Amino acid sequence: LSWYGALEALGWMGEAGLPALARAARADGREEVRRFATRMIGGVRVREGREVLLELMEDARVRSVAAAALGEMGDTAAVPALIRGLGDRSPSVRRASAAALGRLRDGRAIEPLTLAVKDAHQGVRFAAAGALAGAGAQAVGALTGMLRQPDPLVRALAAETLGRIGGREVVLRLLTVAEDPDWGVRAAAAG
Repeated sequence: LSWYGALEALGWMGEAGLPALARAARADGREEVRRFATRMIGGVRVREGREVLLELMEDARVRSVAAAALGEMGDTAAVPALIRGLGDRSPSVRRASAAALGRLRDGRAIEPLTLAVKDAHQGVRFAAAGALAGAGAQAVGALTGMLRQPDPLVRALAAETLGRIGGREVVLRLLTVAEDPDWGVRAAAAG
């Protein structure tokens, strides 16, 4: 695959390769080329690369890859676009946006990620929970509130995520669901 090597080389060039990567990501006729070019832009950690990825978040064919690449960049200026991605109709975009927000660890994402833990798609729920676990102590309050949700799957996921965060404060909060009516919630809290 010669296009693969060429795009990879452009990514290694950094900012100098960005214009060609952006052209490929925006307009190449092959979807796999567009997706790989989008992914490579995530490794070019400059403002112009972020702007291209934010633009690509509007393209349904590469939106999930653009979300993942924004997380890879580590630029918190992408947080609002990724929060919008949590509401996308595509589960892959929602999942990629949640995972990217987890990499960015920005407090603005706590509440939207808490809502994403209730998503209908299991992959989105787990990505959002993982992102909240990565947020650490700043997510403890939101996760504690989730322990009172009517859905036992949400309560169990919140308990498991709190356990991944750990700490004395978390243990005290997990004790509140040690006698939950649902065995899955009790097991998650005990774990």
